[in-house]
Amino acid sequence: MFFAPAPLFLSLATSPVPLSTPSAEPVALAARLAAAAPQERRYGYAWNPNWVVSIGAYQSERDFDTFLAGPSDVDQDLGYAADVVIYNWEGERGMGLEFGLARTSSTVSSTGVGTDYDVDSYRLSVGFRIADRGPDDPIWIPFARVGGTYQRDESSGPGDADGFGWYVGGGVDFRLGSNFALTPSLLYGENQANNTTEWQFGLFGTLAF
Repeated sequence: MFFAPAPLFLSLATSPVPLSTPSAEPVALAARLAAAAPQERRYGYAWNPNWVVSIGAYQSERDFDTFLAGPSDVDQDLGYAADVVIYNWEGERGMGLEFGLARTSSTVSSTGVGTDYDVDSYRLSVGFRIADRGPDDPIWIPFARVGGTYQRDESSGPGDADGFGWYVGGGVDFRLGSNFALTPSLLYGENQANNTTEWQFGLFGTLAF
């Protein structure tokens, strides 16, 4: 005596069990991890210059110690400067070789001489710069700088002089895109020319290439 198979067994016999569909969870997890990764790891750094050119102006606080007999007061005009930096980047940090040219005009009043003299100072500089663009590619890139200078003072009086010196300082590149930044900076330097000591507070426009 034969019995008809139950419908359940018939369906199993005639319709093979499909394989389970792979879960989409690994793909979704990978997408979430990529979205959480720092921007530079996904797209590359927006600020990645081989070299930059900065041109701007600065206010200077100077003291000559002193090429004139007796104490002196220095009335400082706005100065102008240009810097060129050649960069080599390794991840977040960049090492740069920088070259600079600056011009500063001063009026020096001395109680020892009793007259005023105009002094135009020209300064060449060569130094090193270290910049840090961070792990998440921010819009601000701080840097520190140090180097040596050669200064030439041309005076309407007895203050012609030249000499070597040094500087140390820093600043921040606030980038307005991948090729331009506004750069406030602070620098301190000393030079043998007229025994000059100087603070500079500057604002520069920086082009990146």
